Amino acid sequence: MEKNLCSLDLNTLKTLYEAEAAALEDALIAGARWEDTRDQRQAVTDLAIAIHQMRTGAHPAANELRRG
Repeated sequence: MEKNLCSLDLNTLKTLYEAEAAALEDALIAGARWEDTRDQRQAVTDLAIAIHQMRTGAHPAANELRRG
């Protein structure tokens, strides 16, 4: 998923996240190997980060509590 996610609105991001997460879950339940779902897992991660950034204005890794 190489599009500029930050240009999308929050509702669109949430809809895409739910669809990608459901597709990933379905693939894993159907027996897909973890390694074979790398692109789907990355899409879910990218969408989760974009949603977090839109809500908070910062990347999740920028959180001071996560830095130890």
